[in-house]
Amino acid sequence: MTIRSKLRYGLPLAALLLAGAAGAAPPPPEAHTLEVGGMGEVRARPDVAWLNAGVESRAATARQALGDNAQAVRKLLDELKRLGVAEQDVQTGSLNLGPQYPPNRDYDQPLKPVGYVASQGLRVRVKPVDKAGQVLDALVAAGANQVQGISLALDDPAAVQDAARRAAVADARRRAALYAEAAGVRLGPVLRISEHSAGPVPVPMMRVAMTEAASGVPIAVGENTVSAQVTMVFALEPAN
Repeated sequence: MTIRSKLRYGLPLAALLLAGAAGAAPPPPEAHTLEVGGMGEVRARPDVAWLNAGVESRAATARQALGDNAQAVRKLLDELKRLGVAEQDVQTGSLNLGPQYPPNRDYDQPLKPVGYVASQGLRVRVKPVDKAGQVLDALVAAGANQVQGISLALDDPAAVQDAARRAAVADARRRAALYAEAAGVRLGPVLRISEHSAGPVPVPMMRVAMTEAASGVPIAVGENTVSAQVTMVFALEPAN
């Protein structure tokens, strides 16, 4: 047991002595680093609205239901054109056709439809966003009997996203400087930086603008929040 102990600890010691005699440099000290996270948020007023509206038609036959629905949708398209909405800003979002069954039926008898239901939804891009209420009101007046919702967004969020990134880096630097000062060391250069995925998030705000045409539907525009998150690694250096 004594011999094994000498072999285990004696050989590394001998190796260090030989390395020192040969003038070999000692291993470098472990680098001192600080890793912090930063978050930035920028609020901006949406400038584009997406409307989802459509028509549902009922008829005795599938052909008639689909035909009536197509005619009703053409009226919606004509109304959008009259309002100045470009063709590339209108897209069919859904198209459905199916049988309609009686609510109270005899399950012992063969199931027979009492009619057919056809529906088609349109996804409409409206810019400026202040026209959203007017366009929605006009669609309902033209025959739309289904409104699936509205979403407000930034048409070109790149500039706002970059501002959020700058704010995230500034936040990380502020935290790193605070920790370095508290620890009695000096903050060195940035060694690594990475970004976490983030994006625009609709956030209800107290400041809202009610956009409303003469007879339009009021739309609370509010603000969207665009966020960014980063992780930064700094080198730490002696204070003096």
